[in-house]
Amino acid sequence: MSEADDLSDGETLLCQRLRELRGAWGWTLEQTGVACDLSGAVVASVEIGEVSPTYNTLIKLANGLEVDLSELLVAEQKSMGAGRRSVCRNNSGFRLDTQSPRPTDGLCAAAL
Repeated sequence: MSEADDLSDGETLLCQRLRELRGAWGWTLEQTGVACDLSGAVVASVEIGEVSPTYNTLIKLANGLEVDLSELLVAEQKSMGAGRRSVCRNNSGFRLDTQSPRPTDGLCAAAL
């Protein structure tokens, strides 16, 4: 059994997030270490799941990567993007829109 097989889901997620965030900056392990006030070897050990980082190491990683600590520990959320949302009371004929790309008559589709 390899070390990767011994990792918990949380540890695996941390490894992936650290790799993603480091990649987003375009940094090497050494550059990440400098930004995070850690050695490149420590960053590499955390990234491959060789060690479980201390709280202080997590704080340094988050600060160096300019993210909230929680962003190291949760999967990246895909943005749903900007869009249109309507609230319509059933059969009231009145609709409240968020900013819409096209004008509306203020009527629900059901009322049209």
